[in-house]
Amino acid sequence: FRAVFGGLPRATADRGGESVRRRKIAGYTIVEVWITLVIALILMAVALPLFGSAMDNHRLNGAVRRVISDTRLARSKAVSTRWRYRIFAYGDTSAVRPNQYRIEGTSTTGFPAPTTDGPLSTGTQEASRWIDLSAEYMGVRINPGGAATFDIAFDEAGNVTSPLTSITIQRGTADSRTVQPYRPGYVKCTNC
Repeated sequence: FRAVFGGLPRATADRGGESVRRRKIAGYTIVEVWITLVIALILMAVALPLFGSAMDNHRLNGAVRRVISDTRLARSKAVSTRWRYRIFAYGDTSAVRPNQYRIEGTSTTGFPAPTTDGPLSTGTQEASRWIDLSAEYMGVRINPGGAATFDIAFDEAGNVTSPLTSITIQRGTADSRTVQPYRPGYVKCTNC
């Protein structure tokens, strides 16, 4: 506006026979301020839904990266300690610990009981604290509508010993990612 109209005009007035010239005051007019606010509000109204969707996607991808990272950590611990390790998880249909998992290790034949709270470390067993994905990544669920419990297990050499069952991580009802273990012992997201 100011560039087009050149700002406020200078005015002269006669006071007591003396000509007084008013100075141009630098600033914005109320019309300029209102137009700027209206444009900013329109842009925010358009951008906010896009921002919310991007945040939901970020949460889902963060949860997938977390599960993959912890699965790789379990494999790494199996190789470095020569113990058997696994990711043990409860799906969203579980009544015990829905959407939670932990890393468990054993040097014997039995893993720690799922009822024990972590962290746990003995001479023959180890378990991390329970990780609640739905609390850390709002709205994210593990294996929605699927098995109540599942695991990805590794032997002392880091090979997958459990059935090659995929883990579905879902946000809402439509958007999901699949974490898939492969033999000999790696894991990746198949649809990221």
